[in-house]
Amino acid sequence: MARPVNLRHVEIFFEVYRCGSMSGAARALGVSQPAVSKILRHAEIRLGFSLFKLERGRLVPTSEAHILFAEASDLHARAEAFQNTALNLRQGCEGHLRIAALHTLGLQLVPDAIRRLLEKHSDVSVTVSTLHSAELARAVRERACDVGIGFDAPYGDEFRHILLGRADLVVVSPRMGELAPAGNRKPRDSARFIRIINDGTLGTLLDRAVGLREAQGVQLAAQTYFVAAELVNAGLGHTIVDEFTARACSSPSTTIEKVEGGGFDVIGAFRNERASSPLLNNLLDAVKATLSARPPVESANLRL
Repeated sequence: MARPVNLRHVEIFFEVYRCGSMSGAARALGVSQPAVSKILRHAEIRLGFSLFKLERGRLVPTSEAHILFAEASDLHARAEAFQNTALNLRQGCEGHLRIAALHTLGLQLVPDAIRRLLEKHSDVSVTVSTLHSAELARAVRERACDVGIGFDAPYGDEFRHILLGRADLVVVSPRMGELAPAGNRKPRDSARFIRIINDGTLGTLLDRAVGLREAQGVQLAAQTYFVAAELVNAGLGHTIVDEFTARACSSPSTTIEKVEGGGFDVIGAFRNERASSPLLNNLLDAVKATLSARPPVESANLRL
């Protein structure tokens, strides 16, 4: 009966498979090549089958190795997450706040909230990072940040999230006469629509908004809110984005108008053990105050 392998066996197998050689795995792990060879052979004895075969002087994974590598990759990723979490726990301190936010919130909302925080707590140090939605949830999960500020709340009993405020989708359009090519036509009525390819809560709202414009046809698509807004600045059509992107990318040649029924939540997400942190709660209060203080957007008479 085969004996079970341990994590060291899995680590050696993973690196040999990834590097394609014993010597490459030894360099990656900082050990000697004979040590790698010995542990790999030990793993094969315990498993009861070979993981690699030698063909023309090269190590070639067996069919069993290909199957096991997927499992080893998952274990390797989990081990890295463990290391990251341990490092973040070691570096964490109450006088320092690590904020992760969506890119669109990192331009104005988060900086303004930090200014409010530091006005009352000048001895606090702050680190800010901007991430995509999936990266934001992972940063909260692995304790790479103390709080994530975005539009979607991560799932799981270990998380807590609070509503920081509401925001709106807006139509960003060239002003009359700013369309390219120029012509005697009204913005939004005849200009080409610039669609945003997005997922998550905001992406669902955007798709609903695009459904209202299907008769015009979608001739341009952008992967990010910022690019879509800049395409409008270039006079190439109009788009629907969140109000934070619209304000950050606004120019004298464009207008910004609210989409009725296009409201969405701004969420602060953190792990349960951070809920009692006075510093974190002070930041969340600052974000709420910043959201409440922003000027309203004029309605575009467009409803979802």
